[in-house]
Amino acid sequence: GSDKKIRAVFSSWETAGKSEPEPMALPFQDFAKAYFRYQHALNPTSSIGARLAALRALGSSLGRSGSPEIWRADGGDFNHASQLLKEHFAGETGYRAGVQLEMIAEHLDTNRLVAVPLAWKNPIPRPANRTGRVGKEFDERREAMLPSAFALEALAKAYRAAVDPADVIVSSLAAILCSAPDRVHEVLLLKADC
Repeated sequence: GSDKKIRAVFSSWETAGKSEPEPMALPFQDFAKAYFRYQHALNPTSSIGARLAALRALGSSLGRSGSPEIWRADGGDFNHASQLLKEHFAGETGYRAGVQLEMIAEHLDTNRLVAVPLAWKNPIPRPANRTGRVGKEFDERREAMLPSAFALEALAKAYRAAVDPADVIVSSLAAILCSAPDRVHEVLLLKADC
C-alpha cells in the first residue's frame, strides 16, 4: 500500500553490500540526499536501488580526485561511474542504473550545478531481449503475444451474450481493454457513466 516504508542507505560504493557500510563522503553525501529527496518527490519509486547505485558510483568516481564536490563533476567522472555500474550489474539492472546516472547529469546541467556543462548520455546499452525493439525477430515476438483472431471473435460473442452481472463486468472489462489498452486497475477505477 501507500504506507509502505522505504529505507535508503547512503553508503559508499565500496561498502554498500557490507553488514556495516560506511557513509558516502562529505560533501557529496549532502548532495546525494538532497537529490534523492528531490527526485523522490517528483518521480517516486519503490525501486530505489538503481537511483542509489548511480549516486554511489558517482560519489566513488568524484572521490578519486580528492574532495568529492559535485560542482567539480565532469564527463570523465560520469564515464568512470558508468564503468563501475556496467562491471557490477548485469543486463537490465546495469542499464537502469545508467539511466539514473544520466538523470543526475541532466539535473546538474539544468540547474547549473557544475562548472562546465556535461551533456552526458548513458553509454550502457539496453539489453537486446526487450520487446520494445524493431526488426523481424521482434515483430514476430510481439505477434506471438497478441490474441488470435479466434480469441478476439470469442470475446465479442461473450460480450454480446453476457446477461449475469459478473459476466457483464468481465466481458465489458475485456471490451474496454481491447479498445483502450490501460492497466486493469485503471479501468476498475473509472467512474460510473464516464
